Amino acid sequence: LQDTEYALELDRRNVILEGVLQRYHELGEEFDSSECDLILKNLNDRYKKKGISEGVPKAVTNWIKEGIPANPAYRENLYKLCLALDMNLEEMKVFFYKYYMTIPFNFKNRIDAIYYYCTKLGKPYRNIKEMLEKTEVQTNENESSDDATMAVHMDIDAIEDDDIFIEYLKTHTYTKEKQFQTARA
Repeated sequence: LQDTEYALELDRRNVILEGVLQRYHELGEEFDSSECDLILKNLNDRYKKKGISEGVPKAVTNWIKEGIPANPAYRENLYKLCLALDMNLEEMKVFFYKYYMTIPFNFKNRIDAIYYYCTKLGKPYRNIKEMLEKTEVQTNENESSDDATMAVHMDIDAIEDDDIFIEYLKTHTYTKEKQFQTARA
């Protein structure tokens, strides 16, 4: 019964907004949960300063204003939110676990891998955008290899050269179907 009550409590809370407010507190900026418009204006300025020219996406606006439940399809929006809030890799991981309630990086996913690699090395958003564009057409999602996720993670951790990383993605990026093959088995 306690687990059910806790789950219902989480449904009533806007945990993404709680995480954003906590992060602002850590950055020395204080906002109240009733100041959604002010928070979004500040976030929009932060996005632009990071080079994310489109600013705060509608999904993030919904998370902040309405507490709309997070959807895995919006992972990239969450990565951008973390970048706008000046999070390093460890802070990003905590935010994913605590406020988004999911694993922070699926290393077999091209987009997740790029955000991980660039955040780990402290690269600016323009590098992330360039890699996403380069690998979108160049990456042949791997269907034949069956590397363990932790092996892909360790390989990515060992790479510090962008060209080598992009080449690695060509043979270690998986379709969504392939990414979850081990879990299904």
